[in-house]
Amino acid sequence: MVAVRHVRIVPVSNHTRTVCLRFELFGCSYQGPISYTLPAAHEALARRNLNELLDLSYDGSMSSSGIWSEGLGQLTDGIKFLNSNLKTREQDWLWVGWPRISDAIEASSVIMSL
Repeated sequence: MVAVRHVRIVPVSNHTRTVCLRFELFGCSYQGPISYTLPAAHEALARRNLNELLDLSYDGSMSSSGIWSEGLGQLTDGIKFLNSNLKTREQDWLWVGWPRISDAIEASSVIMSL
């Protein structure tokens, strides 16, 4: 049996470019995503006119420190995605992004609860 508590992914490039990531993790069965916690990048993205990278479907609450928690949105599994209204949106809307940490966000972790 293999147990994993944390997985850290750090996309790195030697050249200036947009770094995209699709991450799939296969393992034991589970009931589906329960929630995820992420930094709220809405203000920083809006300042840069990058509104298409906002997670507009996230249904959690934001803390005073700017962290969204206890909700679900675009970052989910393929099964939940196929049964949602997200697949009917324009393709560009399906991306979620954050600016660099130095621009606005203290916490850089996305924590998924399964």
